[in-house]
Amino acid sequence: VTAPQITCPADVTIQVIEGTALTQVNLPAATAIDLCDANPIIENSFTTDGADASGMYPPGVTEVVFTASDASGNTSTCTTTVNIVENPPLVIQCPSDITVDCAVDTDDLGLTGNPSLSGFGSDNATISYTDAIFVPDTSCPQQVVITRTFTATEPGGQEVSCIQQITLTDTQAPTVVSKSGTVSLAGAPIYQFTGFEIINTALSADNCGS
Repeated sequence: VTAPQITCPADVTIQVIEGTALTQVNLPAATAIDLCDANPIIENSFTTDGADASGMYPPGVTEVVFTASDASGNTSTCTTTVNIVENPPLVIQCPSDITVDCAVDTDDLGLTGNPSLSGFGSDNATISYTDAIFVPDTSCPQQVVITRTFTATEPGGQEVSCIQQITLTDTQAPTVVSKSGTVSLAGAPIYQFTGFEIINTALSADNCGS
């Protein structure tokens, strides 16, 4: 007259990408003991595999009912909840296009901008970038356009990319250092020039070029 004592596997919650049709869920087998029957029969409402309800589960909540029966026909039940939670896919948002002075270190993302991530897998994703450099005017090679491609990947296999454009421009005039001088030309007659400025090329400089 005593029904078997049945123990269900613990509830399960699995996070998946939105649009996933079915997800493999591996559940431990349910167990049961009975005073008079050493081997009570266990069945479940999801599969035909008895105590093992592992299988491909759809998105949302599935309640799996396990039933234990002994030789006398006594039964007992318990329930395991399998929750497959859909999440938006991984998304990467690039920083805005930017124009900076050609002396700026474009590898410093604190100056040019960092991308942001959202969606499933964003907490475990890694970000890398590659640069393609274009010089619109070869007579002014310090002014370039960098097309920066950011790529985010996460352990589940998702990979997404976005593009930022960085324009380098020369907006700062060169620094010119000069000094006064006197030049005498030997000969007859003698010509002497004073009070003019000589550019000191050793000390003159430009932030973006020579």
